[in-house]
Amino acid sequence: MINVFENIGFEINGIKHISGNEAILCIKQGAIIIDIREFYDINYKVFDVENALNIPKTELEKNLNLVPDDKALIIADAFGINSKLIVMQLVNNGIKNVANLIGGILDWEKDGLPVKKDLKGELNGPCLCMLKTREKLANK
Repeated sequence: MINVFENIGFEINGIKHISGNEAILCIKQGAIIIDIREFYDINYKVFDVENALNIPKTELEKNLNLVPDDKALIIADAFGINSKLIVMQLVNNGIKNVANLIGGILDWEKDGLPVKKDLKGELNGPCLCMLKTREKLANK
């Protein structure tokens, strides 16, 4: 298996961290993004790349059989915090060719990388206590 993470990103305590732009290069070489956000977090915005899976972090342990062990894996979440913990968990379960996506989908989108959006599901409102989907706001 090709080590697509060689000479990119940086390593802290045995965990490889890569940027969105570096992730795109890795995906072009066959790496897969595993989005660990919960299903209710992804119905508005997802990574728009061919090689992407969604396995929520709460479901990951019982679905480790879904995690390909013959591909390089890029673990992603909303901000890059929980994904780091999942990378550690995967490494502890014997998966070696794995990296954390720095900044999650938030930085990915900010860097202009491809996302698919469902604007009907996008949240909007003046404060957190009044968040509604744009669809509900349009029907008012």
